[in-house]
Parts: sequence; C-alpha cells; structure tokens
Amino acid sequence: VVLLTRPLAQSINLQSLLDEASLEYVLFPAIEINKV
Repeated sequence: VVLLTRPLAQSINLQSLLDEASLEYVLFPAIEINKV
C-alpha cells in the first residue's frame, strides 16, 4: 500500500494516474505532509 499526501488541488490528477497504473494506494489530500 502506498501512502500519499498531496495538496488538495493535485489529488484528482494524482488519483487518476494511480488508477491507470492499477496501484493499491491510500490517498490523503493534505496541504502539508504530517509525520506520524
């Protein structure tokens, strides 16, 4: 599983690219990357 954090504006394009690549992923739209 790929964990991605990206600006909200980029999320739609990024999601479509990942869908085309058939990758298993979890997409978290975010302004900044929060370290857990």
